[in-house]
Amino acid sequence: MDKGDLILRDLGYFSTPVFENCTKKGAFFLSRLDSSTNVYDESGNQISFKDIYKLMQDSGTIEKEMVVYAGKQTKLPVRLILQLVPDEVYAQRIREKTKKSKGQGREQLREETKIRCRFTLFITNAEVSHLSVKQVFPLYRLRWQIELRFKSWKSVFKIDSLQKMKEHRYIISLLVKLLLIIINLQIVNSLQQSFVQPGKDKIKILSHNKALKTLKTLFDEIFGMLRGTVREAKEKAQYIQERLWENHWLESKKKKLCLPEILQLIICTS
Repeated sequence: MDKGDLILRDLGYFSTPVFENCTKKGAFFLSRLDSSTNVYDESGNQISFKDIYKLMQDSGTIEKEMVVYAGKQTKLPVRLILQLVPDEVYAQRIREKTKKSKGQGREQLREETKIRCRFTLFITNAEVSHLSVKQVFPLYRLRWQIELRFKSWKSVFKIDSLQKMKEHRYIISLLVKLLLIIINLQIVNSLQQSFVQPGKDKIKILSHNKALKTLKTLFDEIFGMLRGTVREAKEKAQYIQERLWENHWLESKKKKLCLPEILQLIICTS
């Protein structure tokens, strides 16, 4: 990592020593707070999420930010961003935690575990001027967008299921698949620019996953665009565009930003 980088960390890679190293190098991090990591105030007292939940309930607020120290040993100064989750999300989390706890031989959830399920918790060392609370939640969703890209590479192009073969043939097969992915992504991204339609509340935009699945079945048309005449290439391109226009839109979710909207929110215009 370099100075000024922003690192998005999944819970599976949560590590306070890594975050401490980020700070020493002048880099920034944004991560979910691990359920086993406690946070403390400047006097060394453990933060009570039960008290915070009561205060937020009484005041009717759903988001809160505070400066805390993460980890009993490291005591890393961070901004803690809290957001209350809807009751249905809380209930789902409790069901999942209870099932996992029983699988590990524990019958009851700890009270601290239950109360933490009321929140979505993030920590970051970035200042408010660099990363506002409004930007934190949609920005973190970008990490999941990357996960979805890799998932489509595996589910659509089967990049993870090459059969056993000699090394050179394996490398060539892998490179061919990666090249096909790049070509298909170039087509989707190019068409997406012309397909963006301002809707009433949300941007209507092509779904990468849906489009890639269809493009995989249109290999002959894509190959024909490269081999045929200009007129034939235009006809095939028009056919592909019409196919993707039919029912390949990204599903709109209320109160959730899609990828272009997230990028528009955080893009640097200076």
